[in-house]
Order: sequence, then structure tokens, then C-alpha cells
Amino acid sequence: MIRSVQPVQLGKWYQHEVLDNRRFNKLPRSYQELYKTVSATKLFEIDAPLPTKVVNGNVQIQVEFPFDHEVLESLEYRRTIGWYQRSQGLKKDAHFWNEYLGKVEIYPRHAEEIIKVGWVTVNVNFELNYLSSCERYQSFVN
Repeated sequence: MIRSVQPVQLGKWYQHEVLDNRRFNKLPRSYQELYKTVSATKLFEIDAPLPTKVVNGNVQIQVEFPFDHEVLESLEYRRTIGWYQRSQGLKKDAHFWNEYLGKVEIYPRHAEEIIKVGWVTVNVNFELNYLSSCERYQSFVN
């Protein structure tokens, strides 16, 4: 949980320094391995490293990750045509890592949307590549 005494704006990115509160205890630092509390000091706004917007009080961050079926759904359900049955095979522990956000979990309902968009993208790319190779062949023959 993060609390801020300074006024901050939802959807903005901030950087801060961390004040180690262990130094105020009587024991030397070397004996204390865990942080009980830390204070964020010198808070200042930075440029957003990822596209960020606020919609109805929710922060939305646009992020890219490599599309991989094995992460989103199991192989045996991938061959199923109907989405009602196929949704049974969507993984509940799907996630990816981002350098700014850390571990980002993908819920099954979002995984289904990603898979549908992924297939459209793959099909469009395939058609474009196929057309460009046909055009190259025609120019080679003529």
C-alpha cells in the first residue's frame, strides 16, 4: 500500500528517494535484514515511460509483450473451435514481465481477447506477406 502526504495526481508517474528508517533504531543496520517501514522522500513528477491515461477513475497503461499461445492457453484446448469450450483451457496463471510494471497478470477473459486479436494480426500479416511475395514473383517473371 502506498500513501502520499504530498498531493499527487492519478495517472501521473513519479520518482522518489527512499529514506531507510532502520537507521533510527538502536541496533546497528547490519543486524536488521528486513525493512519494517520506509519513507518516500523528494517526490517529483517524471515523464511517463509508458502511454498512460485515466478513464472513469481507472488508470490504463498501454504495454506490449510477445504473443505466445503457451502462456495464455493449453495446447489441447487450442484445437477446439468453439470459444465456450476453448475458454476452459485458458490459463489462470498467465502473466508477463515489464521493466516498469514488474509482473503483469493476464486474466482469462483478457487472454481470450488477446488471442482473438493475435489471430487477426497473424492472418493480416500472412496475407500481406503473401501478396508482396506474389508481386515480387510477377515482377521477376515479367
